[in-house]
Amino acid sequence: MTAMPPAASAYPEKSQATTAMVLSIFGLLCCGILGVVGLIMANTEKQAIAAGRRDPANQGTAQAAYVIGIVAIALWVIGLIVQATVLPSVFDQLDLG
Repeated sequence: MTAMPPAASAYPEKSQATTAMVLSIFGLLCCGILGVVGLIMANTEKQAIAAGRRDPANQGTAQAAYVIGIVAIALWVIGLIVQATVLPSVFDQLDLG
């Protein structure tokens, strides 16, 4: 008896939704620039799903990665603004010797 070959996927491209989600979460938690990468990958995934090139079962993961990426970018930008405006004045008021 010979083994059957694995079934071919109905979609020509492999999903990147999980990768986009992981990058968006890392962008939210530790490194804001990864939120940008996650957002771009999630948007690309959503477009590929709409075009029929990727499995639509991953639409929810792609959408969640997209939203988390937006939040990560917003918090990163707010952090950069605070760092550039508020922190220098705080350090100027400290008497460090």
